[in-house]
Amino acid sequence: MTEEQRAAKKRLPLMEQARLMVKAMPKATRMGELIAMWTITKHREGAVSIERLAEVWGEPPRTMYRRLAEFRECWGVAGYDTPDKIADQLIAEYRRRREELNERAVSQLLSAPLAVAGVPTL
Repeated sequence: MTEEQRAAKKRLPLMEQARLMVKAMPKATRMGELIAMWTITKHREGAVSIERLAEVWGEPPRTMYRRLAEFRECWGVAGYDTPDKIADQLIAEYRRRREELNERAVSQLLSAPLAVAGVPTL
């Protein structure tokens, strides 16, 4: 939408909204997976590097670097260079609830509501 349309509080047609959501889904899924993998690895090991993340999850390092680049593209505007701060918040939430944080928790991590500083909630 143009700035004028936003200023006039116009909305995108419903079908256009649906098309944009479908287009964004693969990237959003990859970023969610990266955040979940980062969180679980940090919970286990205390610190994470992209090389260690690739090793733990059996992914090629280049793939993990591409995912980190996508993360930075989207989250860099909010001041996030890595998922580390988000992982800290997720780990704290799991500890507060006294829930187990492991590979089986990936789907729960991906659907967990979390207020992230610098990112507006929808």
